[in-house]
Amino acid sequence: MSLTRPAIAVFLTNARGEVLLQKRKLEQQWGLISGKFEFGETVEQAAVREVWEETGRWCRIEQLIGVYSDPLTQVYAYPDQAAVHYVTIYLKASFTEEGPIVLNDESLEFRFFPPDALPDNLLRMSEFWLADALHSEAAHLR
Repeated sequence: MSLTRPAIAVFLTNARGEVLLQKRKLEQQWGLISGKFEFGETVEQAAVREVWEETGRWCRIEQLIGVYSDPLTQVYAYPDQAAVHYVTIYLKASFTEEGPIVLNDESLEFRFFPPDALPDNLLRMSEFWLADALHSEAAHLR
């Protein structure tokens, strides 16, 4: 069975402009913090919750980067499930507090990367999201 689901993705940087990426256990690849909405959540609530669940830190939403629904980039086939077509709302945020990032059970590692030295093994979705966040000021509808 295939599904269509709303999702959230969050672009976070540090004071040096480096991009926070998460190495995911399931895929063994790097990607942005992202996840599904919970019933009754607003866009902002979903983004803040996902960041907190995955890093142990709170964030503040700053701007919309884009909304992504193209099946070429937004359909993901999980190794243990059917394919899911995500409609992803992508936001820029900043941490509201200092402190260490705490790994959750979905993550192998978190690391800040300079924008010109991103890892090669990025999740397909994250490649498109990162390009838009790093190279454009306008919000995207893709």
